[in-house]
Amino acid sequence: MKTIKITFIFIALFISFISCEKENTAIPEPPSPVQLFTPKDQAINVTFPIELSWEKASSTNNERISYRVYFSKNNQDWIYIASGKNSLTVTEENLDPGTLYYWKVETIDAYKQSSVSETHSFTTAGKHYYKDGEVLQLQHSTKGNGVNIVILGDGFIKEDLEVGGTYENYARKAMEAFFLTEPYLSYREYFNFYTVFAESNERGADYENNLTEVKDTKFNASYDNTNMSSTYMKANNNKCWEYCKMAPNCDDIDKTLVVLMVNASRVAGYCHFWIQGRAIALCPVKPKTTAFNKQFENTVLHEAGGHGFAKLADEYLKYAKKSINANDATAISDKKNLEAGLKGGMFANVDTTNHPDRVKWRELYQKYPEKYKYVRSVEGAYYYGLDMFRPEPNSCMINNIKYYNAPSRMAIVKRIKFLAGETFSLEDFVANDKLLNFPPQNEVE
Repeated sequence: MKTIKITFIFIALFISFISCEKENTAIPEPPSPVQLFTPKDQAINVTFPIELSWEKASSTNNERISYRVYFSKNNQDWIYIASGKNSLTVTEENLDPGTLYYWKVETIDAYKQSSVSETHSFTTAGKHYYKDGEVLQLQHSTKGNGVNIVILGDGFIKEDLEVGGTYENYARKAMEAFFLTEPYLSYREYFNFYTVFAESNERGADYENNLTEVKDTKFNASYDNTNMSSTYMKANNNKCWEYCKMAPNCDDIDKTLVVLMVNASRVAGYCHFWIQGRAIALCPVKPKTTAFNKQFENTVLHEAGGHGFAKLADEYLKYAKKSINANDATAISDKKNLEAGLKGGMFANVDTTNHPDRVKWRELYQKYPEKYKYVRSVEGAYYYGLDMFRPEPNSCMINNIKYYNAPSRMAIVKRIKFLAGETFSLEDFVANDKLLNFPPQNEVE
């Protein structure tokens, strides 16, 4: 009888020991991805020796942590260059001068579980040129599916494609132009910005200085060759789509805006946009004018941010005393284009009625009368002074100022939400809608 009890106790203790041993050897959670410190993301002219540093990884069980550093020149093919168990820095001297590098850090615990940091980039010091077709991501989205904008350049020769040079600087300038005003400023984290480098044989654009001049450029950007005061421009659309698709995840051109920087000085700007969603906004980078509203950034706001992205209509006047309903060829053609755009869901900033209960932006001042008391119906829009209406006296779509009217801001946010895979809510829009550069200057009645 005693022997049975002793055996039972021994078995119980053995099972308890095994159970405790299993609890003590439970595998912890994987380590968290580390944050990269230096060099600063997208830093340029980084001098040798280059010190890369990152934060210490956190783990749930304080297990032994090691790090691996990876480099890439194209953000696709990665090379493992260094590792360490405790060090949070690596000094690297064997990199090419004047070269764009991407880097990331993998964190590995004692159980071979790992995590990978975000990818950062930097450019080493020294003269280096981007290759034709090379892609540089200027900004990474941190919200939604990523809203893609691709910046191309025409009339830039090899010398302009130096790392940190003319092409890259204008591309960054074009990107920052978007965020000079609302609502783009508040929704910046939704956007991916890429620039695809394109090398032309000559600087400039066709008919830049006269009506016979022709230049050998990548995208064949061209001004109007019948009137030097015309703001019309065009380019080789198919070639633009070809280079657009070189950027990651930009194969769907109906969901991607192309901003074509034209290395020319004649004052102009034009956007070709389609109901399907695709658009090419042509913006000269160095217009010969001192007018505040005709600079490169203002043209980007009007052509790319207004027409190209939000599909807004022009609100300025060509025919101040003429009706859109006039019975002449010009008015008939313009009205046909207007109706097609309205039917396709474009032109949220103009209407053919000013009736307070039927005009398309009525919901703003009816539901939120205090916040949108400045929204009304002002006669004169879409080139015609009569029988066309806009919601506010002035906006970017009249004279390129850094201000979009309220219905235009709503149209911009609707498209951001659509492309980001999120649902638009009027209540959320109103709650987050901010006035910047208001009241707009140089009002036009």
